[in-house]
Amino acid sequence: MTGPLRRKSTLAFARKHCAAIPSILDALDLPIAPDILDTIDQTPGTRFLIRGATQLLKTLCGQLHAMRSFLVEPGPALWYSHPEKAIDDFCDEKFNPLFDALPILHPLLYTDPNKRARTRLQFPAGHNFLLRSAGIKLQRQSKTARTLYFDESWTYEPGWCADIAKRRESFSEHGTWREIHMLTGTHRDTEADQYFQASDQRTWHPRCPTCHELFLPRRTHKDPTTGERIGGIVYATHTLPSGLADMGRIAPTVAYQCPHCRTRHPDTPATRLAMNGTAAAPRGRYVALNPTPSTAPRTIGWHISGIPFSSWAVIAGEMVNAERERTTLGTVTLLEQIILKRDADTWDPEFHHRPENHSQHQHPTPYKLRDPWPAAQIRTCTVDVQLDHFVCIIRAWGRSSASRLHLAFIAFSPSEIARVCTEEKVAPEHVALDVRHDTQRVRTICARMGWRSMMGDKAERDYAHPDGIRRIYAEPKIIDAYTGTLLQGTTHSCVIETLFSKNSALNRLHALRSPDARTAAGEPVWTAASDAPDWYFKQVNAHYRKRVDAPDGSHHHVWHGQKNDHADDCEAMAVVMATALGLTGAETMDTPALTLAPT
Repeated sequence: MTGPLRRKSTLAFARKHCAAIPSILDALDLPIAPDILDTIDQTPGTRFLIRGATQLLKTLCGQLHAMRSFLVEPGPALWYSHPEKAIDDFCDEKFNPLFDALPILHPLLYTDPNKRARTRLQFPAGHNFLLRSAGIKLQRQSKTARTLYFDESWTYEPGWCADIAKRRESFSEHGTWREIHMLTGTHRDTEADQYFQASDQRTWHPRCPTCHELFLPRRTHKDPTTGERIGGIVYATHTLPSGLADMGRIAPTVAYQCPHCRTRHPDTPATRLAMNGTAAAPRGRYVALNPTPSTAPRTIGWHISGIPFSSWAVIAGEMVNAERERTTLGTVTLLEQIILKRDADTWDPEFHHRPENHSQHQHPTPYKLRDPWPAAQIRTCTVDVQLDHFVCIIRAWGRSSASRLHLAFIAFSPSEIARVCTEEKVAPEHVALDVRHDTQRVRTICARMGWRSMMGDKAERDYAHPDGIRRIYAEPKIIDAYTGTLLQGTTHSCVIETLFSKNSALNRLHALRSPDARTAAGEPVWTAASDAPDWYFKQVNAHYRKRVDAPDGSHHHVWHGQKNDHADDCEAMAVVMATALGLTGAETMDTPALTLAPT
């Protein structure tokens, strides 16, 4: 193509040829659109990241650029998505219908129907436009392209983006390549998040209709010095008997308070129009927040929060429900969705799952380590094995699931663990070591000391036993720790090992730590000593759970651990031992499940 057509921008192309598609024209009228589309057109040899809230233009920008390029800048291109089914859905619901709705593109294709498939467009000049799955290694590595489109690349596994980026190396010398990432918020430390952090971070700032100052849109603005709330979405909290947000009562109270002049603006489309403007008459503008963006490769990023463009009443309702989930269930799944899909911001598990965000954050109880406890039946010692030390937790167990933290200590040798356990009257059969890492070495230690070994299974299931009851642990096995050596089959060469569902164990630990879990005397069933070491309280709150929704509408929770979760691992193992001893767990209410004699 030559002449005026080559100079035609994506924005002009879309406004002319998508005139019959009102939804696209409405999107192009947003003031956030021109800078994105024009910059991508005018800046080859660049990595672009469009990080925006759901339904805010980002994927449409990629589609429109691809359609315009078919006509103006033809060349090989690849569009990636994940998982594989997402490609089929995207082709059927968005990409192919848009192509079919633009008659000007149809003459570019062969009349041979075999030259076009659901995920492939083959043009007469010999180049292809392919839609591929990022999750399939062969599809990440087998083709060359000048333009790469990444849909929701924050969901890709480590290395996938770099793998795909190699597809455009043939065009690097001439600087004609483009990478376009279209995504909502990102997870910290993913490749997509690292790319965005390296960009200039052009962040959309609306303008207060009263004081005319630009502001960074946030759900809550706080004074950086005092921490006092000075702006954001303000509302009265009203809930239904179920605890969910009562939208009928919340909606009339919602407003957005300017962090500069403190004016409260009503939740109306007119207010948002006054804050943002239109593409023809913008009121807000992009502000680059990173003064030192990457130049190798050149990286440009846009961040568009949904707050200036969405109903604040809806966001307020989501915030109320997220707070309910955090305080009653101890999970922050809804908060994660708000940050990713509304704020289009970075989700940081280490930060958002910090202990103070837990509804069941373990607090000290007014007793000391090693204090006598007349109600104690037995003591267990569970050990998380590290490379050069052992994290050890001794817990005293009474009846009806009640327990106390007796001791938390770090040991540097098995003999030190044995000495402390002897002093604290912990029977060898009630000492268990985690064998998940360095399995053979730990088994030999357990065999030599007469201890038990345990291994947490990542599978989210319980185990069927011969009596027909499903338990959170499997039938214990006798394993020769010296298999393959001269000591195989000798005295004390065997260890009793128990496989258990770590997810189920953490669920049970979560239930025991619930504020509602009380003894007959009204005391918490699960407690920690007031003088327990600081590392214990940090590590025992290190697991967090996320809600997983199933296609049938049901849901369950899956636990994840932060970097230092050793004490919590020990406590989960202690729960399994107590369950096996018949001291806790609904499945052991009738008869003990394991014949371990108490001391």
